[in-house]
Amino acid sequence: MVKNFLIFFVCLHLLPGCSSLLRNIALRSLSDTLYDASFELQTEIDWQTLKDSLPGMLKLLESIKSVRPGDKKLILALTKGYASYAFAISETLALEDILLEKRNSPTQKRALEHYSRAVHYGFEYLALRDISHKDLTHSLREPHGLASLLEERLDGHSPRDREAILYLGLGLGALIRLQKSTVSLLSQLPLVKELFDWVCGKDPHFNYGMCGIFYGTYESGIPTILGGNPERGKKFFLDVIHRFPHNYLARAAYIQYYAIPQNDAQTYREQKVVLERALAPMEEEKLWQPGREGHEAFREKPLRAFQAVGLERFKIIQKHEGRIF
Repeated sequence: MVKNFLIFFVCLHLLPGCSSLLRNIALRSLSDTLYDASFELQTEIDWQTLKDSLPGMLKLLESIKSVRPGDKKLILALTKGYASYAFAISETLALEDILLEKRNSPTQKRALEHYSRAVHYGFEYLALRDISHKDLTHSLREPHGLASLLEERLDGHSPRDREAILYLGLGLGALIRLQKSTVSLLSQLPLVKELFDWVCGKDPHFNYGMCGIFYGTYESGIPTILGGNPERGKKFFLDVIHRFPHNYLARAAYIQYYAIPQNDAQTYREQKVVLERALAPMEEEKLWQPGREGHEAFREKPLRAFQAVGLERFKIIQKHEGRIF
């Protein structure tokens, strides 16, 4: 920041006409800061705060991108941001309508719009690495073709490239999951699976079991005729819960994507006990008290956003449990 200020001072007072350089430095510094700030959002324990804060941040990112259209960090932040916002907020707001199978739901439409933005930015990121949607689909014709393409044009050791692929896959997978009757989207299922295979093959425990949640959802939600296997999906969920017992999103997803479709009331009751016990401690965690160390379940700060979303979804499911089971 001091270096940037000195450059700003020199430009302002000694070098007329360097406003473009100054703007680029300032915007590059800001885009780096906003990208890094996206990781801080994972430490937010209050779902309502996430809901209120994310839209402004996303619009700010889009505003900066309008003057820095090829900034990879900005495009990645928008891919990750819209996928996360769609999953954590928009789909959670739509969950009641989804559970009640309401048609023409405005909340579900908003979730689809936000997932679509994530997919748009995800493909824009790949375009900067000379990868198109057509390249991806054509690569599926050969065994390991997509993995080879990604290895050739991306850096598998780069957290940014892995994040771009994962959040693109998350957005595309959600569009399919929420619109199962759309044949053109169903044809994209193999692509989604291969995208996750590439990322999760490198880091299977990424983000507290995000890969396992995807595979559990995929296996449980895909019709058997298309290769789905609910019992295999159950094993993925249980593995994540075993490894990360305080990841309440994994438990809520296990209920939503496995127990409800399978009408498995026993699984719901088992997870309900754990999630109900977590509600009061989470509310206590939001309030400062002298001398309190906090609850053990919430001490791993990067896990908190997952916990907040999971418990918010559980409250919605619990509200309608009598109709569901």
